[in-house]
Amino acid sequence: MTETTGLHTRSELPLPDVPAIVDLFEERVAEGPDRVAVVARSRSRTMTYGELNEAAEAVAARLQRAGIGRGDLVALFADRSAEMLAGLLGVLKAGAAYLPLDPGYPAARIAMVLGDSGARAVLTLTHLRESLPPFTGPVLALDDPTPHTEFTKYPHKRSDRAYVLYTSGSTGRPKGVVISHGALLNFLWSMRDILDAGPSDAWLALTSLSFDISGLELYLPLITGGRVIVADAETARDGTKLRDLISTQGVTHVQATPSGWRVLLDAGFAANVVGLVGGEALPVALARTLADRCARLVNVYGPTETTIWSTSWEVPRGTASVSIGAPIGNTQVHVADDHLNPAEEGELLIGGLGVADGYLGRPALTADRFIPDRRPFHPRPVRQTGRPPLPHRRHRTPPPGRHARLPRPLRQPGQTPRPPDRTRRDRDGP
Repeated sequence: MTETTGLHTRSELPLPDVPAIVDLFEERVAEGPDRVAVVARSRSRTMTYGELNEAAEAVAARLQRAGIGRGDLVALFADRSAEMLAGLLGVLKAGAAYLPLDPGYPAARIAMVLGDSGARAVLTLTHLRESLPPFTGPVLALDDPTPHTEFTKYPHKRSDRAYVLYTSGSTGRPKGVVISHGALLNFLWSMRDILDAGPSDAWLALTSLSFDISGLELYLPLITGGRVIVADAETARDGTKLRDLISTQGVTHVQATPSGWRVLLDAGFAANVVGLVGGEALPVALARTLADRCARLVNVYGPTETTIWSTSWEVPRGTASVSIGAPIGNTQVHVADDHLNPAEEGELLIGGLGVADGYLGRPALTADRFIPDRRPFHPRPVRQTGRPPLPHRRHRTPPPGRHARLPRPLRQPGQTPRPPDRTRRDRDGP
């Protein structure tokens, strides 16, 4: 097994001249308000781009009437539904950031995250209201039929936070990872480029909102004119129902962990879809099987701290090894020793526009995990961000930006290195 040293970077990817993904969504609304935007199995709900936009603006208006403004954090306590998607967009339209809360999580964890995050308000669904732990701020119903009223549209900045996502805490106390609009925009635009995403795409929304990878399934189709096909909780657990949903709704893109893909394979899945696999180490045998069952298969890797996925690799049929591939747009990946010098094995450092702003309310841990960029890795200055996280928040060159520092071990069995590395890591982060 050979290791790769030095800097691995994807060529600079120009971003659209907008500060946030909600602006791209609104462009698609203007282009085709009557196009179908979301099909939700729960409550058999279908919404056009115009209807989804109107619902999101109604949420934004209610939030602002409740005193929520730019920079505030709003918890979203909802299951997968069209209303959930309207809530996400509504929070962003109101100038706030969202905090996903999975209703299936233990009440103690939900209460801890609500308290630790300092959330100003909660958006939920009527049938979930009684299961929400005590909260002293406003609690608003996403399925409230109150007619839309005007709201103040604040101009976004790429440096504004878009969402805060808490890690599972399997390696210690859960941490709130702060992701900016610029980081989310860069990720989605990069995946648009890699996947050649467009209006004919239909994405299966399978993942819980409390896992950051759900952002790809929900947002990429909406900024490219495609459709979101939302699987409810019951369907998401049943391989046969998922297989049938993919077939009947004409799904073109499916993203899942290796464990999730096995559920589909056990149900006899085989379809002309683009498959994405990530979140766990991908065994070679599974890679071969999936490559044969999908029209195209992409292995993706990345920690929550660098905005969902940071590298991608097209899996060839009959592959003898597995790689995490190359960095996505405006991203750098390094292997470094204990002194942060280029090395054949050691820590994996990820830099670029996708680096998070750090851990919410934990400056010491942020300083330890998010470190200044090291000039030896760069033959020329790179754009970086001056925030406590890493590069590219303000496209700043001097001084150098920052990189997220990931813990050892770097390698895992079954992952063959290709630039930059072939290891995977838990979505939890350090």
